Amino acid sequence: MSVPLTEAEQRKFDVITLAIQKHLTNKQAAKQLGLSVRQVRRLKGAVRVLGAAALVHKLKGKPSNHSKKDLSKGEDISIIV
Repeated sequence: MSVPLTEAEQRKFDVITLAIQKHLTNKQAAKQLGLSVRQVRRLKGAVRVLGAAALVHKLKGKPSNHSKKDLSKGEDISIIV
C-alpha cells in the first residue's frame, strides 16, 4: 500500500537523502530537521532499507486502535447490563 508523503515528510526525505549522499553532514541534517544526530542516523538507516516509506507513520491510512468497534445498539446495552 502506497501512501503519499506530506510536505513535511517530503522535506525530511530530501534532507535525509542529501545526508546519505554525503552532501550534508549528520549534524547539518539534524539542525535542519530539528532532530538529534542520533535520530538522523536512525532515519538514514531506515531510508536505505525502506525508502520514503520509512518516514510515514505506520498507522497512516488505517483506523485507530482506540476507535470504537461498530456495534449495534442492542449489543452496547447487553455489554453494559
